[in-house]
Amino acid sequence: ANQPVGRAADTGAGHAPDIPMLPVVHEPCIAAIQHHIPSMRLPGVTDVVKTPVCIELQRLLREYGEEPHAARIARAVVERRAVAPIRTSEELAGLVESCVPGQSGRPPRIHPATRTFQALRIAVNDEFGALDTLLRHLPACLNPGGRVAMLTFHSGEDRRVKKAFAAGLRGGIYAAIAQDVLRPAPEERHANPRSSSAKLRWARRAG
Repeated sequence: ANQPVGRAADTGAGHAPDIPMLPVVHEPCIAAIQHHIPSMRLPGVTDVVKTPVCIELQRLLREYGEEPHAARIARAVVERRAVAPIRTSEELAGLVESCVPGQSGRPPRIHPATRTFQALRIAVNDEFGALDTLLRHLPACLNPGGRVAMLTFHSGEDRRVKKAFAAGLRGGIYAAIAQDVLRPAPEERHANPRSSSAKLRWARRAG
């Protein structure tokens, strides 16, 4: 349920050095920021954090990226774009990195900008909207007694699947659903670290 449009480098949605934001295709990585931050000069810096665009960007980073430093990053992005556009993924990654406090004594588990780029990718590709549409139409795709299993890699996706399956069970659409989320075994996580965030839920069509 997590399929971005093209590879990160193709869409400008990664944070490898010097990847342009591809203005010829309307800067897909930065499109979410462009949508919420008008090109006009913003109010004074002291008022930036109170502006609707900053609040909306905070929401996007928290909901889509689960970024604990969303407020700080949103403010920095808004302030920067009030002065000059962010043209490359390296610029954006560096700006985000400057907002995230370091962890003394040990390197970070992931790049500090990972959650921000994840949030932008989800917004640009409308991944949650696509998943919601699938979940609404899913029962019509199943024969009576048919089963479906949904594998997700983001807690926002898992919440949507869990909620949709539970609503379908209450409404008599599904005869049974997974009571507990299924996770990879330690052996699988060791062999395939990318599976660590995977969650599996299933449902069986009534009838």
